[in-house]
Amino acid sequence: MVSVATPESTSVRPRLDSVDLLRGLVMVIMALDHVRDFFSHYLYTQPPVDPMDMSRTTVALFLTRWVTHFCAPTFVFLAGTGAFLSGARGKSAKQLSGFLLTRGLWLVLLDVTLVRVGWNFNVDSSRELGGGVI
Repeated sequence: MVSVATPESTSVRPRLDSVDLLRGLVMVIMALDHVRDFFSHYLYTQPPVDPMDMSRTTVALFLTRWVTHFCAPTFVFLAGTGAFLSGARGKSAKQLSGFLLTRGLWLVLLDVTLVRVGWNFNVDSSRELGGGVI
């Protein structure tokens, strides 16, 4: 007897839209925080206004900075969630470890090269190497 695979048994489970949506929301919040200084006059006052300085900030400016404190822990949580889901979808521990290691090495390489040049507009490697929070 010949066994015929049904589409349900051979298909890969789809990505969870809620995880991708949350990751995208966090990226939008962080992007707004990173460009806030370029589009507000608070940076150009003397001395510049620190959004976390309660004596000089506004409620809106404070809240736009405050909400970003939840972004890094959310990214770490989602990274763990993604690793768990990859394992649950059939990747072995060895495959998952290899993937995470190579992705991490690529991120470090990009951080000390492209991100450093793009952020500092400086190609001089004799200065600090970089190593931000990427």
